[in-house]
Amino acid sequence: MKRAWSIALFAAIAVLGSFAQTRKDSKAAAKQEMVDPPVAAADAAALSAHASPYNFPGVQYPRIEADNRVTFHFTAPNAQKVQVSIVNVPFDMVKGYDGVWTYTSEPQPPGYHNYWMIVDGAVVLDPGTQAFIGYGHMCNGFEVPEPGLDWYDIKDVPHGHVTVETTLPNRSMHGVTSTYIPLPAMTPTSRSDTQCSTCSMAAARMSGSGSRWAGPT
Repeated sequence: MKRAWSIALFAAIAVLGSFAQTRKDSKAAAKQEMVDPPVAAADAAALSAHASPYNFPGVQYPRIEADNRVTFHFTAPNAQKVQVSIVNVPFDMVKGYDGVWTYTSEPQPPGYHNYWMIVDGAVVLDPGTQAFIGYGHMCNGFEVPEPGLDWYDIKDVPHGHVTVETTLPNRSMHGVTSTYIPLPAMTPTSRSDTQCSTCSMAAARMSGSGSRWAGPT
């Protein structure tokens, strides 16, 4: 009987100790969350490593790292020295056994940055990404995202269409003028009303110029 009571006492102590440790861990986690709040979903996407948006499809480098550093790759197996010039400041790249030169920069500020390659003293473009004009010559570019900023991101929103109306005579070109009319996403009824309004305006302008309007059927 005494042994059974001893076993029950030890079991109760173990349960109470486990409960106290759980509460202690929960309080510590809550305190840490107050100090380092969880990263929002949009921010987490911006902070994850990804290819620069100016890379051609399937090209992984330049790659924007999670901490805003940028990793560059450039294939030049016969080159003696390769540098990447970021905003007109050259940095030495390291040659790998496969002839690919690599360099990882310091963290870059959010926004667009120009860069180009310098191969044995000659300025060349990175063939894996788009080219732009900057610093008096063609150069490449990469962009570091800003967490929480999605102004230029493509969003799934309703899209309209563009209709082309051949409406107005053009004497200087000895023909007619084609008018491109962007229409927002609308219901069929409102779209018809908009097109009728557009035709009425075109008819009025043609009537003023002495031409006859033949509206669409």
